[in-house]
Amino acid sequence: MRLECNNLNFTYPGSRTAVINNLSFSMKNPGFNSLFGPSGVGKTSLAKMIANSNFKCNYDIVTEDMDTILYSYNLERLPGWLSTGKHLNKVTSPENQSLKEQLIEIFELNDVLGSRFSKLSMGQQNRM
Repeated sequence: MRLECNNLNFTYPGSRTAVINNLSFSMKNPGFNSLFGPSGVGKTSLAKMIANSNFKCNYDIVTEDMDTILYSYNLERLPGWLSTGKHLNKVTSPENQSLKEQLIEIFELNDVLGSRFSKLSMGQQNRM
């Protein structure tokens, strides 16, 4: 059994910067594999590319002697119509505002406070 990815490239729709740029790797033998890395680097997108041949991106994936590739992910249920900052303000009581600010710093959320949940990476959603 072999999974091989050659020169994978991916850019989020509407972005000019590639998240995945010329990534190549090979995995042999059955087993459990996982991806680790900071939020927004394309881990979920890579898993979707490998598991779904209809995923829209530029890639070459070879599967040899593999009938099925399973992909599992977290699905956060956060409101998609609010920005993260507005949501945090709405759910934080006045007496906990300083704690909210501390947690925003700890979880490095300042750069996404104006973004809608639907635009965040899975890792960013998990931190929220």
